[in-house]
Amino acid sequence: MASTKMLEEFGFPPEEIAAFLRMEESRQYFAQERLLRKHRKALLEGIHRDEKRLADLDFLLHEIKSRSQGA
Repeated sequence: MASTKMLEEFGFPPEEIAAFLRMEESRQYFAQERLLRKHRKALLEGIHRDEKRLADLDFLLHEIKSRSQGA
């Protein structure tokens, strides 16, 4: 079973942690899985947004470096 601390580290808000623990007590494992998958999807989307921002930043750095070498 996932601990409260682990769920906090995953970024679960307190109300979702409470819901997850209630699901555990009532053996609603499919509901727990849905909640975990929903949160996983959100985390992955955030990673992809951050990767795009990082790529854009790298492009800008490259452009500035090219300009400074060409000047």
